[in-house]
Amino acid sequence: MVGVLGKFANFMPQNMQQSTIRQASATSLGSWSYAGTTSMPAIHATLLGAGNNAGKILYVAGSGWNTGNENGPFKAAIFDPITNLETTTYTMTEDLFCCGFAQLANGNILAAGGTKDYDDGRNFPDLLWHGLKSAYEFDLTSSTFRKINSMAHGRWYPSMGILPNGKVFVMTGYDEYGIVNDLTEIYDPTFKTFSIKYDPTPQLSQSYTGTYCVGHGSTVPGAGTPCYGGPNNAVNPTITPYDRTIVMPSGSVLIASQKQTMRLWNPATGHWTKAVNMSATGRKYGAAILLPLNNTTSERGKVLVCGGQNTNNSIQNTAELVNFNPPNTDLVPSISNAASMAYPRWFTLPVLLPTGQPILFGGVSNADIPHPIYDYYPEMYDPVSNTWTTLAAANVGRTYHSVAMVLPDGRVWTASGTPNEVVFESKVEVYSPWYLSAGTQPTISDTGTSTVGNYGGTITVSTPDASSIISVSLLKLPNTTHHQDWDHRLVWLQILSRTPSSVIVSAPIN
Repeated sequence: MVGVLGKFANFMPQNMQQSTIRQASATSLGSWSYAGTTSMPAIHATLLGAGNNAGKILYVAGSGWNTGNENGPFKAAIFDPITNLETTTYTMTEDLFCCGFAQLANGNILAAGGTKDYDDGRNFPDLLWHGLKSAYEFDLTSSTFRKINSMAHGRWYPSMGILPNGKVFVMTGYDEYGIVNDLTEIYDPTFKTFSIKYDPTPQLSQSYTGTYCVGHGSTVPGAGTPCYGGPNNAVNPTITPYDRTIVMPSGSVLIASQKQTMRLWNPATGHWTKAVNMSATGRKYGAAILLPLNNTTSERGKVLVCGGQNTNNSIQNTAELVNFNPPNTDLVPSISNAASMAYPRWFTLPVLLPTGQPILFGGVSNADIPHPIYDYYPEMYDPVSNTWTTLAAANVGRTYHSVAMVLPDGRVWTASGTPNEVVFESKVEVYSPWYLSAGTQPTISDTGTSTVGNYGGTITVSTPDASSIISVSLLKLPNTTHHQDWDHRLVWLQILSRTPSSVIVSAPIN
């Protein structure tokens, strides 16, 4: 069961959601309810964890994949999932459509990249999307977007995420000439600057020289320079824009599921290696989900990859497990087939419940974006039994540019979808999992007695329900765009002891 957000969130790390307390659950498929509308596509969405807007959803549309808005207005908004209303709207001078989001350790949101030019030939005849190099921080205290130092070059569809040291990696995406950007940049939130991270020991081959020339191959004037990298200072191997990136327990970043070959990147050294090949030849707009962690020193993590479009354009219902746990190593995982879903899914919406099960919401089962065949039934994966459960059907179909996220009260918020460039789905629908109807929910007391220790220490959770608590989980604040939550994470916290009014659990080890 899910505890209320309350004051407890204020002294947890601000980029982590509340400690979530679970009791025995009832067997149910859950239920759906309408929850208002949005005035723009919620293409990039994140849950704010602190400040005046704590518990509210920040989303960015920019031009919103609408040629009528190609030159503005570029919009963003804050939505209150309690009142089901937009509370604030923003108009920006640059188009953050198809940017990247990351949640910083202080709770601020980094937005990097976006759209410099559409692919409609209006400004350039190459019919390519051109990436923006600008970056912004959304400041929780002032609730404003502040422009910061730009990246070296443009990025449309970047992959990014926060590292253990609090810095943020940004990789891939299309540069200002519409060519894949092969630079990996690191954002330092202290100095608000970006720097390029090279691979000093690359595994070069005839097809991979370790160099990148901005806009190489483009016919646009100025393309082809400057150039970066080389044998002892290599750029990254080309990876797919918006590739799914996951920070593993070791600190290495797994690049998973868009292409058949998965890669690992070591942020400490900049070195790139091959991880493993999937059975599927690709899972375009499928899901890559880091399964719940058990907060132990021997644990190296397991990733579920599922759904998506194969290279033959077929939409898949298959799933695979990438396992880094012993006897495997941090660098050489094994891969095996997992149970298949009931439905093939493209444009999936992956969510981790606080009870430890991933759910795939929405998506379509055909490869025709303008004429989608919607997957109304979400499916929930059980990592213990390797089985899928089909849940209650939604009323609103979700396709390209839709989002889903767990709210502080344990419900799941679903919104948006753009089957074409002039129409978007404005209706919001909320899913209530079985645990919300399974009896009395435990609460976190607002007594000021809860405490959070250091990594490897303890957390004391004040609650009047201490005697009935059987497990505690820590769930990362959701942060989603283009059918992937880039920062998702759930850690089980071991119960060490309890008093009549509190539960003492192990803090995360790192």
